[in-house]
Amino acid sequence: MSMNVTNLVERNGAVNEWKRVISGVIEIVGDKVPAVKCNVVTLEECNDKEKTYVEKAKGKFESGDAMQNEIERIQRVSQNVSDSVKSWANVRIKILTEMKQVGSAGEL
Repeated sequence: MSMNVTNLVERNGAVNEWKRVISGVIEIVGDKVPAVKCNVVTLEECNDKEKTYVEKAKGKFESGDAMQNEIERIQRVSQNVSDSVKSWANVRIKILTEMKQVGSAGEL
């Protein structure tokens, strides 16, 4: 079986293109974000920083609208910050989102 050099280049080009696409998909999937396992009702699996934030948020944001406003504020101010600050912003957003859901169910 004879292989044409052009076909081989095209095949290798296709393989390289496929690898690039797969790599791109992996990159697009998103940033590495640590899983937030903090239970906002029981505080189980919350670290000290998360516990402090949950307690503060319970006193400060009494309605779902107030929590939503804070989520939007955090999103705005965390756009151009370092990875560690962005990570903590994402944790706070996750906590507030859960608090909104739990609060609307009357469990908070």
